[in-house]
Order: sequence, then structure tokens, then C-alpha cells
Amino acid sequence: MVQHFTKSFLTAAIVAAAAFAANSASAAVVEPSQGYAVHRYDDVETECYIITNITEVSGWTNPDQPNGSITPTASGVYGQPIINEDGCLYFDTEGYVAQSSGGNTQSLYGKLSFDVIYKGQEGVIPTVTVKEGGLFSGSNGGSATVSFGLIVTKLNSADIIASDTGVVTPDRPFIGPNPGQQDKIWSLEANAAPETTYTAFSVQIDNELTAWSLANVIASRGFIDKKFIEICIPCDDGGGEIPEPASLGVLGLGAMALLARRRK
Repeated sequence: MVQHFTKSFLTAAIVAAAAFAANSASAAVVEPSQGYAVHRYDDVETECYIITNITEVSGWTNPDQPNGSITPTASGVYGQPIINEDGCLYFDTEGYVAQSSGGNTQSLYGKLSFDVIYKGQEGVIPTVTVKEGGLFSGSNGGSATVSFGLIVTKLNSADIIASDTGVVTPDRPFIGPNPGQQDKIWSLEANAAPETTYTAFSVQIDNELTAWSLANVIASRGFIDKKFIEICIPCDDGGGEIPEPASLGVLGLGAMALLARRRK
């Protein structure tokens, strides 16, 4: 059934989305406090790195209620990573979802951190490339967005040696599709490259998905999820080109297209 809306309703929806986008762009992801769940994963190895202390801190919140309670994730939303055929750290995420209806805003915050130990003696310039993506939809004033931050620090230190906030496609906030249409795909890429060599360093990723809707509006809803995250750290000295999207990442985007057709 085709919905007909007045000019005033459309204006209210656009203003609400713009205001939320402005707030999301200016506010950094907060550091987790008591109430978030902590999940730890097994170490993995690539040809030239040992990746250890893989830790997730995650939970759902309502940004409209700053003092509201946190709902910790019962099990990890990142899951145990693997090393894919391109030598990248790959998480096949599960349950990484935020959704909203009836005017309630929901956010899922997930912090991922790990240490990287280089097996060689001379060290490398640790160029860290992150790719992730998922599905989104929104209707009748509802929408969604993603916040992201990548930080590379010295091992056992707060000294930042590289960082990036990522590039998201399409532009945020994510608008549409309308009811009855298939979900759309969003993607993000971030790159952080220090200027000197290291034999050990730490990586921290702050990631938050948020969905919102309008109160007292029929069928107003927002939805967003994350299907995968891939983290590539080349074994060279940093002089080579940043690798093309790894094959599992491309497959992940293909799978999202299939899921988008099937969700409705």
C-alpha cells in the first residue's frame, strides 16, 4: 500500500534526520563503562604476525537516554576471527544489529582491540586497512547511521602512531528504502599508516551502529546491521600499495545483496 504524506510530515522527517546526523558527526564514540559485556577470542597467526589479546567490548544503549541502562551482549557480536586466504583478519559478525520503531532509538556499540607482534626482527610500517559492511533500511522518517574510529598505538602504550575515521558509502545518515523494497548495502573503509617501523603495536576499533524512528508515525522504522569486518596488515615494509579488497570481503558484499533480496 502506497503511503501519502503531507509536506509538513516530510519536512519534520528531513529535519529530524539532519539533526541526528549533525549530532553523530560531532560526537565521538564514548569509551565503554561498567555494564558492557567483554568477550575474548583465541590468538591467530599470519605468515608474519601473531595477533593476540583479541577483545570485544559491546552492548546496546538508547542515546535518547544518556543515563539509561546498558544491555550487554550475551555472546560476542564479532565472533572468533579467522585468517582468510589473503592473510587478513576476518570476522564473520553475527547479531551486530540496531533497529528502531515507535520513536525509540537504539545503538549497538562494539569496541574491538588486539595486539600485533611481528615475527621478524627489523619491523615493518604497519599499514592497517579495515573494510566492513552490512545492510540498512528506513521508512517514514526512520533511518540509521554508523560511527567508526581506528587507532593504532605503541604496544602497552596510549601513544597514538596512526588513526582514521573511515569513509562510508553511501553518505550518512542512511535514508530509505521505503516499505516493500529490499534493504540496501552500506560499506566502510579506513586506513591508518604510521611513519616509521614497529615490531609490535596495538589496534583499537570503535564501532557503533544506530537506528532511529519517529514517534506516532505509522510504519516509521530504522534498521542497520554489520555482516563482516576485515582487517589487513601487509607483511611488507609499507612501501607497497594498499591491497585490493580481499576476496572474502567481496564475497561478503555479494552475500549481503542476496540477503537484501530475501529479508523482505
